[in-house]
Amino acid sequence: MALFWNSGIQAEYFERFPRGLNPVLVNDVVFSFHTTIALFVVLLQCVIYERGEQRVSTITRGILGIFGIVVTVCAILAAIDIIHWLSFLYVCGYIKLTTTVIMTMPQMFMNYKRKSTVGWSIYGVFIDLTGGVFSMLQMILNAYNY
Repeated sequence: MALFWNSGIQAEYFERFPRGLNPVLVNDVVFSFHTTIALFVVLLQCVIYERGEQRVSTITRGILGIFGIVVTVCAILAAIDIIHWLSFLYVCGYIKLTTTVIMTMPQMFMNYKRKSTVGWSIYGVFIDLTGGVFSMLQMILNAYNY
């Protein structure tokens, strides 16, 4: 959203990529907004509904703590003009990518260990795959049109 609405960050992007095209379109902003709302609904459900004995693991807390420190340090460095805000956004993107990779590992491990996918819905994979294919198609079409 910052690359879509913030003219300062857009200027940093075009300074770094002078022949580039702003990769963020309206549909990207709508998707980000929708995802944020969905995330808050899930977090609200985590607070409201009974969890029984489920707790956030120590490893997860550690990873989130490291991510929090990295984001905080990079935000401070961007605020005092040591790094560009665009670089800060790249760091946030790398953290999102790492989170996406890490969150699939427990399910993959359980599937491997049990040699079964019982209790695991294939629809989530179809949704992720469809979104990824359309995202790549959008980038290819943007590159072709540019």
